Amino acid sequence: MKQKLIKEISKSMMTNVHSSTYNITPNKPIPVEEFLEEIENLNFYEHGGDRGNGWSAVTLYGMDEEKTDHPSKYGITKPILKWCLEEKAPLLTKYFKNNFFDGLKYKRIRIMRLDPNGVIRPHSDNYNNSLYNALNVELGPKTPKWSMLVKGSTQNLHLYPGRVYLFNNYFYHTVMNESDQYRYQIIVHLDHIENSLETLIRSNESYAKGVYINNSENIDSAIWWSTGKPRGTGCINLPYIKNTLQELKDNHRWGFFLSGNFKYKTYIDDDILLDAFEKWKKSNGQTIETNYFCFWNSKKPDPIKVKYEIRAYNDSNDYWTYTTDTFCEFVSPDSKNTQFDLIIGPSTGTNHEHLGVLFNCNNFLAYNYKHQSNIVHKEIRDFFRFKSEKEFNAWEEWEKRSELIGKTYMKDVHTTVEALSPTRRFFNNITPFDFIDKIYYGKYEYMIIDLVKNPEQLIPYVTDKRIIFNASNIYGYIDMLNHYSLNELKDSWDRLMNVFSKSKYTYFIGEDYYKVNKRLWI
Repeated sequence: MKQKLIKEISKSMMTNVHSSTYNITPNKPIPVEEFLEEIENLNFYEHGGDRGNGWSAVTLYGMDEEKTDHPSKYGITKPILKWCLEEKAPLLTKYFKNNFFDGLKYKRIRIMRLDPNGVIRPHSDNYNNSLYNALNVELGPKTPKWSMLVKGSTQNLHLYPGRVYLFNNYFYHTVMNESDQYRYQIIVHLDHIENSLETLIRSNESYAKGVYINNSENIDSAIWWSTGKPRGTGCINLPYIKNTLQELKDNHRWGFFLSGNFKYKTYIDDDILLDAFEKWKKSNGQTIETNYFCFWNSKKPDPIKVKYEIRAYNDSNDYWTYTTDTFCEFVSPDSKNTQFDLIIGPSTGTNHEHLGVLFNCNNFLAYNYKHQSNIVHKEIRDFFRFKSEKEFNAWEEWEKRSELIGKTYMKDVHTTVEALSPTRRFFNNITPFDFIDKIYYGKYEYMIIDLVKNPEQLIPYVTDKRIIFNASNIYGYIDMLNHYSLNELKDSWDRLMNVFSKSKYTYFIGEDYYKVNKRLWI
């Protein structure tokens, strides 16, 4: 059961995701300077045809050094693979044989070169949305401009020599070498990479996060907290799952370990638990052990106690001024589906208008399981449509009015405007004039729905329609596990996907039950 769960989380983190890259750390760091010195003496062969200007490659592992494309391009169905540059590039060959990652089975390894002022035109390399489509090693020496195409904008990848990462080449991307030097990159394709996912994902660990079952009947909440950021949100790592705390201690130098009974936000002083752990680890603290969690330091194993506070979270009065969902919508081969009849999303924030501008749709269905959120959502829009006496031209007006109306209904209104918050996408992609235009001309409907209990309630709205559906973090929200088991959430998710199968097509946005931010075409 434990290993099956790890495989499920691994697959969820890698497939049908809203992500273009995932950093991984090889057994030994990339010797960038030595690689470049060896590469500069190799012969390169034109690659990419009309797709690239100044693009060339040589094969390190594959059919032959000059055969840099997929075997099917050469009419080969059963390729014989070999190390092609053992004499010309012994350092590179030895590294990828012995020092990269354990247990990988290579399919192709190519060294790519882009000329000064070279361009690789926007393209997609895959019809599958997966982070394990390719494994890239950035060599530089100068960082190119590598852009992902997104709706209404572009997003530049943060590249640097020595970076090793999984790359989702399903999304359209383009590369421009604006320097006066060649730019080099190694692209690795693996056979049966799904068997190596756990190794690759765990390669970034500086300490272990784990759950000890300890006779607990339900460890779902503990798993939720063990995979996330300090507040539990997102899925950024794999947990280790053992029957006892001692088993976790025996296998790890450092550890953030949670009892299977762990359920709620927990604080030490005013620090949420994972933040408290990070401070403790930095100080090389003595092992802390309670009946609820353990901070493990194998060099200081004798445990001490600490006072902690458990705080249950109640979001029943929350209302968000702006959407907190990351609407950076990558362009993919499925983006050919450009027409939409209806955008369905939660009745909070600005998700309908944001998506309406990006996808050119004016029909909105706002849903919530709380009637008050629908009322607040509608009254804010009705004010700007029918009551406002001044022309809308700045976001401050939206914030003030949202807070005023929300507080009238005793809502705790959150206006999150930070440089690293999802609000930046909103500000960068949507002008105040496009936004208010959607409100003026949008056709809004509202519904009360408990999405997890009754996804079939959506059937009349989606049947034979072209749909954008934003689930936000409903399936990945911690409060769900206080009301449903993980298996119940999985069942509801499957039923929701079945509902969307009745549409002409649906573009799904939101977290799954493992808290992974998904993008699905159904």
